Amino acid sequence: MKMQVLMLAIFLLFFTFLPPVQMRAQEYSGCKPWTEGKTLGWEDFKGTPDPDSRMLSTFAVEVTYTYKPDSNGTFIFDVHCDFKCDESWKRWERVRPYMLEHIQGNFDIAEIYARKLKQEFETYAALPNFTKGKARWIYNRIEEERLAENNLYDMETNLGYYFKDQELWNQKIAGLLGRLKRYASN
Repeated sequence: MKMQVLMLAIFLLFFTFLPPVQMRAQEYSGCKPWTEGKTLGWEDFKGTPDPDSRMLSTFAVEVTYTYKPDSNGTFIFDVHCDFKCDESWKRWERVRPYMLEHIQGNFDIAEIYARKLKQEFETYAALPNFTKGKARWIYNRIEEERLAENNLYDMETNLGYYFKDQELWNQKIAGLLGRLKRYASN
């Protein structure tokens, strides 16, 4: 019995003074980070459908960044691409498999632009005149490019309904992800 109490006391002491594990905020904010080899599933759409919407599904993705200066005063950037599960929804009775493939493409396009953002940050952050304002300007420009590319993708594939065009875009997206692999957000 004394041995069990001693073991319990050691166990409690060990875990009481252990530093907390750092978790990404996305795990608690209803987000799913873009991850190589992992695709979206309908179970990731956790939002409540808008009863007034005629849409069969809707989704939200987000590219974000944080930064901190290192000992030399150079900014270190952390760029993330997340699928916002709590803001994305579907109507189960009406969704089609091709729709999920198309939305995955939207998510992948967001990751491409997250990588482009990280690439630009790495290029310019070491310059002596680089500022937080310049970082925001770069982010806004890249975000505008992402939205334009996303709109072109949606239009050319008719939201995934043009299957041949969807396949061409899938190949284009895979190629861009491969070329920018060094800058993956995870």
